[in-house]
Amino acid sequence: MIKLVLTDLDDTLIPFGNPGVSDFARAAIHELLDAGVHFGPVSGRPPRSMSWMFGDDPACFATGAFANGQVIYVDGELRRAIEISREDLDRAVRTIDGLDGAFIAHLDLDEPDNSAFLTYREDKAVQVPEDFPFAHKVRLGLGEGPYLKVAMCFSRKDQAYVTEVRDYLNEAVPGLDFYRPSNVVPALDVSPRGWTKGSAVLAVAEELGISPDEVCVFGDTENDVPMLAAVPHSVAVANANEDAKAAARYSIGDCREESVAKALLEIAAASRRGELPAFLR
Repeated sequence: MIKLVLTDLDDTLIPFGNPGVSDFARAAIHELLDAGVHFGPVSGRPPRSMSWMFGDDPACFATGAFANGQVIYVDGELRRAIEISREDLDRAVRTIDGLDGAFIAHLDLDEPDNSAFLTYREDKAVQVPEDFPFAHKVRLGLGEGPYLKVAMCFSRKDQAYVTEVRDYLNEAVPGLDFYRPSNVVPALDVSPRGWTKGSAVLAVAEELGISPDEVCVFGDTENDVPMLAAVPHSVAVANANEDAKAAARYSIGDCREESVAKALLEIAAASRRGELPAFLR
């Protein structure tokens, strides 16, 4: 039986461009919860984003791994917070300062107004586009921690350049991992080296006393690969990139067809019967 379901959000549970989960998906989540199965998002987004994404329905995100899987909640209680070290962030900022059109931001999870793009160069501070997401100001230096959510944006929309920067930074900043959270958006997420969505999935399961073979995960892109490889019941949506499809053991339809929500309903029904759903057999 599946006892825990964890899913990526953008382009997996929520189609690109949609403001949040659909009413159908929220109903499917509640059906799953009513069947006694834990549910949660595994997202690069901070916990404060979950309320509007799930229609102010806290039951849908009481459990989950947020901020690149570095902040873990179980049943509404903070269980773990994995910080980026100040030394590693300093090295990343100094390295990114030398890259054209690439900018790094620290998102303050407690005080959103303190979120800022980080640089040591005054000339680069004035280059940050005003319409960038994540933050609305620029800080010279690192500011105060803890550093639980760090991400990058690009003024250059060239996807090949984003991939080139990712590969360069993974070599130049050995204490951190840089990876693409979306197949569409020109951005990079940042986490401590070795801490992935896969680490987060296993940590949530451990906190609940659930074994990996009782977990089902859904994903679509590069940053989902570690969690798709971490448990036996891993599922890629049809719109997933090739890396995610290769890492997943099973596949379902496109996220634009509410495929994950439909899968949640199947898991709920199968759990009531004490068995696996058909798509996982």
